[in-house]
Amino acid sequence: VSPVIVFPRLALTSATTTYEVEFPANISIPLGGKIVIIYPSGFRFASSCATPLTSIENDDLNGFSSGVVTIASISCNDATQTVLVTTGGAATVAGDRVRFLIQGVANSIQARDYTTAGYVAVVKTKDVSGTVLESKSSQPFFLTQAGSQLISGTVFDDNGSGLFGFA
Repeated sequence: VSPVIVFPRLALTSATTTYEVEFPANISIPLGGKIVIIYPSGFRFASSCATPLTSIENDDLNGFSSGVVTIASISCNDATQTVLVTTGGAATVAGDRVRFLIQGVANSIQARDYTTAGYVAVVKTKDVSGTVLESKSSQPFFLTQAGSQLISGTVFDDNGSGLFGFA
């Protein structure tokens, strides 16, 4: 079984972060096809979401497989909690593992830890005409409430005299 991953780089509530998306494309996604990520209720998108992140993952979505699959465009919709990625460069090969990064995703304000079912996203692939090729649910991911801990201390300056005779 190949996992479907939609995972935050910063798993804190209300944080705007980058998400890693990875899944097996059992059916070829054609050039100009679509990858749709449907986030759970409560997630939003910053304006940066629509800008493809410069990263190794986004340079070739199917990695070492044949063809260089790129991101032609991204659109993000708060009302439907969806990110729509249009592919460019080449088609994927059936069986490819597709992996890319999406930036500007604002996490839900509600924490869900490992004692809950967590959050699950849906990944769909579509052909150029919009026909759904595959639909898969991600493994659960979890968000933690940001803490309010402080780190404090005292910094000592010995004016160069050194400690215990060491300068």
